[in-house]
Amino acid sequence: MKLEKIFIISCVILGMPSIAQATRNYEKFCAGYEKVCENGKCGLFANGHHSPLIYTDMKCLPNTNIIVVSTNHGKWRVYNEQTEKANTTQYDEIQSLSMLLLKVKSNNKWGLVSVEGAELLPTQYEDIAILTNDYILAKNHKKWKLFYIQGGKVKEISTTSYDRIEPAQKFYKGYYVVTVNGKKGIIYLPTIWQKEKANLSYVKPLFDDIILPPTYDFVKVSQGHKWSFYDLKSGKLATRLYDDISKLDSFHNDLFKISLQGKQGLLMLNNKTKILEEKLAPSFSNVKALVGKRLIAVSEKGKWGVYDLNQQKLVLEPVYEDVRSSGANAVQVLEQETWTKKQF
Repeated sequence: MKLEKIFIISCVILGMPSIAQATRNYEKFCAGYEKVCENGKCGLFANGHHSPLIYTDMKCLPNTNIIVVSTNHGKWRVYNEQTEKANTTQYDEIQSLSMLLLKVKSNNKWGLVSVEGAELLPTQYEDIAILTNDYILAKNHKKWKLFYIQGGKVKEISTTSYDRIEPAQKFYKGYYVVTVNGKKGIIYLPTIWQKEKANLSYVKPLFDDIILPPTYDFVKVSQGHKWSFYDLKSGKLATRLYDDISKLDSFHNDLFKISLQGKQGLLMLNNKTKILEEKLAPSFSNVKALVGKRLIAVSEKGKWGVYDLNQQKLVLEPVYEDVRSSGANAVQVLEQETWTKKQF
């Protein structure tokens, strides 16, 4: 007994750990911290000092340096690096949406907090999703509401609830195709610094489908399995409805093939007036491009002819085996295995 007392006193005098003292374990953590644990309690060590050893668990969220900690098994708090303390609110689950935003879950409902732990949206939504760094989506009753973030606050910017919101196409930055009650439209969401220019009814959700482009002036829209072009400036349909609309070829950005009841024709975009004109009503079994924008090859009953878009009339009846280009104002026609040039 005397020897044991002498050993403990010696440890105190010499600064040696006693047998009863547990060893602290240090291991590399994220965000420049080390994780320190002792007797089942953990803290964080950095810059020569450590936080109190009060956490039962701690982890870094995947692909981030964001730390979450637990003092109650199954409950998580956000660790604020600036104050070096965890916030007081506990959540069932915490996920990172970005380097600045966290999605949190309580009682099977989701909310939104900052990485410092400040509440941005209460935990009352079925889901939370990030659209861009400036815009957030919150889901209730299977519908999405749109919010923007500014100055550390989140504000709802639309009373409309959307079935879906998705980018229109990657080179149409800021444009999103929205679905409302099964119908599609387009909204425009610039960066938050230009939010006053946002257009939440750029194309009203009236269509079965929307395709961007063909051009920056029009979008291709579908109604009742028929297709038309929608004029973005006037907010109206720019053409009648067709069975299909497609580009004539990859060289003519202002010529479009139209189909109706098994027949084909042509639309042309007037680049000066920005008006789509039906230059050739759907009346042939096939149409194809020649050189330039004036002459078009047309087919009927397996035979080929030539249509002049400028005059809007047939200049060669479809009686030839084939037609091919021979310059901007001439073609070659195949008849009885012989090619003959026709000048216009």
